[in-house]
Amino acid sequence: LLGQAGLGVWLLRQRQEARGRVQGPAAWGRGGAALLVLGATVAVGGYVAWEKLWAEAESVDSVEELRRGKLDVWPMMAEAARACPVLGMGRGAFEAAFPRYQTAPNPNTLTHPENAVLQLGAELGVPGLVLLAVMLWGYLRLWRRERLGSLERAVLAGAGALGLHNLFDFSLELPACAVAVLVALAAVARLEEREGAAVA
Repeated sequence: LLGQAGLGVWLLRQRQEARGRVQGPAAWGRGGAALLVLGATVAVGGYVAWEKLWAEAESVDSVEELRRGKLDVWPMMAEAARACPVLGMGRGAFEAAFPRYQTAPNPNTLTHPENAVLQLGAELGVPGLVLLAVMLWGYLRLWRRERLGSLERAVLAGAGALGLHNLFDFSLELPACAVAVLVALAAVARLEEREGAAVA
């Protein structure tokens, strides 16, 4: 939702600038259609997954319990990352190494921090955090390009939303998600090169 909302705001802003800030029915036509599609997607998704969403909501009695679900383990995971700052504990070693730093009982076996920053910090140490900073810098450079169209902005908004999601989950550990986002970002990154070849 955040990714789609961000893209919608950007599109409306671009249209206002292109039309000299003249508000008219045409300016809101596509934006309204996009919001309608977004609302329909949320409504259909909510209807299809209503039983699971309701069961999940019933299992969380309060904000405190929701916070305890994932956020309470972050300090322990940060401590594990601080213990191995130079090269980290090694890729894939979190499940075996984390119990040493786990100070509170947990009925689950934690295989990943489910937070991209903590995961790179724990598994790869400072080089992992540098890699994360370089990826963020590259993403922002792509976003600031002037000649990107709506499709490219939509791809970047989706990749940004996936990045935010990985602060609380580990979808980029799934090969299908990782490959899909890398291919999409590569297509946006090579846009200028393709345009230059077309002009030549």
